[in-house]
Amino acid sequence: MLENDTVLVVDDSSTARRITSELLRRYLKCRKIFEAHDGTSALKIIEQYSEDIDWIFCDWEMPPPTGNELLRKIRASPNLSSIHFVMITSRADRESLLEAVEAGVDAYVVKPFTTKTVFEAIQKVIQRAERRKAHRLQPKEKITVIAEPHHTGANSCTGHLVDLSSSGARIRFDSSNSRGLWVHDSLDLRIKSPLPGEAGEDLVLPSHVVRIEADGRQRQSRNTVKIAFSFEKIDEWRNNHLNKLIERFVKQNTVPDE
Repeated sequence: MLENDTVLVVDDSSTARRITSELLRRYLKCRKIFEAHDGTSALKIIEQYSEDIDWIFCDWEMPPPTGNELLRKIRASPNLSSIHFVMITSRADRESLLEAVEAGVDAYVVKPFTTKTVFEAIQKVIQRAERRKAHRLQPKEKITVIAEPHHTGANSCTGHLVDLSSSGARIRFDSSNSRGLWVHDSLDLRIKSPLPGEAGEDLVLPSHVVRIEADGRQRQSRNTVKIAFSFEKIDEWRNNHLNKLIERFVKQNTVPDE
C-alpha cells in the first residue's frame, strides 16, 4: 500500500517505534522509513527531507513538542501541509480526538493497535485524498478569476469560479468577454485568493481550455458560458496554495455544481 512512500515514525519509546516501523515495512511494504525519538528530532528530519516525506506516524505524549504540537507546526507550514499525519496515542477520549482533528490530523489510531486498524486508517486517508483530488468543489463565496491568454494580441477576460479541483476548474464568463477563448488555448488563470496572509496572494495557474459549456443556470438570458480548464504542471508553492483553497471549500460543506 505504501510501496512508493517515505514515512517518518516519531515516538519517545524505542519499542513503540520498532513495532510501528516493522508493521509499516512488513505489511504495508513501505519504501523508506525514518525514525525520531522526539518532536525536536522529528523537526530536524522533516527540515532535511521535507520533499521526500509522505507520511508521519506520531505519538502524542512526548516531551515538548508533543505530537499535537508537532502536528500544528506541520499544518502551519505551506511547504509541509500535504504530508499525511497519523496520530498514534493511548488517548481514547473524545476531547483529545477533537483536538487532533481541529489541528489537522488525517487519522487517529488508539494504542494498543492491530495491523488491521492501521491498514484501515491509511486506506481511509488515501481514499479521502483521491476523492478530494477528483471532485469539483464549489465555493460559497464569490471568487474572481482572470484568464490571461498566452497568444499574442488576445485580451484577458474576467469571470467567477464555478468549481475547483486539484486538476482543473470551471469559470463562468460573460459570453461577450470570452469570445477569444477556444478549446486547447493555453493561458494563465489568475485566481483572486480569499486566503489571508502570504497565501492570500493571487494564485496563477498555467492552464488550457478543455471544454466550453452552456450555462445551465442562465438558459433564458444566455449571456454567460462556463469554460472548463485543466491545470498544467505547477510548482510546490502553487500546489500548496491550491490545496489550501480546496481545504477552504471542503470546510464550507460544499457540493459539486452539476
